[in-house]
Amino acid sequence: MGEDRRKPVLSREGEQMRNAMICLGLVAAPLLVSTAAQSPQGAAAARCSALAGLAAPDYRIDGVQWVPAGPAPGRPGASAEQLPAHCLFRVTIEPRESGLPDMTYGTGIELRLPEDWNGRLLFQGGGGLNGTLNPALGSVAGFPSALARGFAVVSTDSGHRGRNNIDTRFGADQQAKLDFGWQSIDRTAREAKNLLQRFYDRKPEYSYFMGCSTGGREAMMAAQRLPLLFDGVVAGNPSFNLTRIAMNQVYSLQTVTRIAPRDADGKPMLHAAFSDAQLSAIRATLLERCDALDGLKDGMINDYKACDFQP
Repeated sequence: MGEDRRKPVLSREGEQMRNAMICLGLVAAPLLVSTAAQSPQGAAAARCSALAGLAAPDYRIDGVQWVPAGPAPGRPGASAEQLPAHCLFRVTIEPRESGLPDMTYGTGIELRLPEDWNGRLLFQGGGGLNGTLNPALGSVAGFPSALARGFAVVSTDSGHRGRNNIDTRFGADQQAKLDFGWQSIDRTAREAKNLLQRFYDRKPEYSYFMGCSTGGREAMMAAQRLPLLFDGVVAGNPSFNLTRIAMNQVYSLQTVTRIAPRDADGKPMLHAAFSDAQLSAIRATLLERCDALDGLKDGMINDYKACDFQP
């Protein structure tokens, strides 16, 4: 017998199924075209919104926002800087209550992921006793911010959130002290790299840490304890001996309080202890006597120990 080339006879249900499949195929085609034609910024914004799906009991999403290109917000004197379009992501890892008013524990992280990424990550160090989540911009006075130059930038509150960056009460909790010391740096850096992999489908080619004062101490701790996490660190004025620093600050505050003028209620006005003219004269005199002692007269005193200043 010859080959039967007749079309198979479908039941009514089979005919309905075939028609439905044809319909779905016709509908799906324009959807695929629409996705393929989506702008790069639209795709990046969609990936940004998808990060909200990472929320979990020990991973509290505090904000996910696509930020269009525009002036840097809330930076007096630097509003002219244009920031690129980027994803702003905030999360708190392992959040917990402290039992203290206006104090919570958990590693707060802010990560900014620019649409046009240069493949590099900058960890922005903190200041004071941390406890606040500073905008992750990677700002340096007189230069464009790291974010404006295409870096992904991350910052952290170092494991606690208090009233300000001189709120010492977090020290009542041993884990919060360890987080402030160095563990939040490890946790934040690793999480930032994981998020970069998720968002860009690749990890950073280079990772850097930059900080001053407390941020400088964090940079030195990162170099010592976490040498494989960063390709380089910039440590400015690292605050190592916190006990001596605290005593020095108390002494300085007492001294300035004694000479400060009083307001109508008899309270010292610390901001008026020195006039602008006095501060300018002190700066000019120090630079004149000490600037060149480090081998370069450049407006900065780097070899301060060589500056045996006598009034």
